[in-house]
Amino acid sequence: MVLREMELSRLLELGTRISEGNLFVSPPQFQGGLNVAQQITKVQKNDTAPQQADWAAIARNPKFVEIHHKKTVFLFGWWIFSTVYYFLLPIGAGAAPGLFSVKVIGNINFGYLFALSQFFVSWGIAMYYASWATRVSDRLTSELLDELKLK
Repeated sequence: MVLREMELSRLLELGTRISEGNLFVSPPQFQGGLNVAQQITKVQKNDTAPQQADWAAIARNPKFVEIHHKKTVFLFGWWIFSTVYYFLLPIGAGAAPGLFSVKVIGNINFGYLFALSQFFVSWGIAMYYASWATRVSDRLTSELLDELKLK
């Protein structure tokens, strides 16, 4: 489900060239600053012409608005956390060099461990996002596709 959501987002952001019909789908322009909409192209099995959805109607759809809001809140919150956590290393090392030079294990000090922890924290955030997308975002996207009969 995460892959399908990423594909749908990519269709909007980049546009796509569908090789079978050589059709170019460009991102729509939305009012109110909405620049994220999922363009969905449904190609019927026996028909070579793809059907396109009404993008403005999708952007106004309450389920789409809910998906967009939840994803924005989730990603913005984790972006703030990640940025603060990232800048704690150089700021902390400059402001509190005594703390960052405290030996923890042998010659390994707190600064090295803090720097190493940033890798684990980023991996943890990535795994949490994958879990969240599967539970929340993919479910809402599937409901939206069902409602719009685009599956």
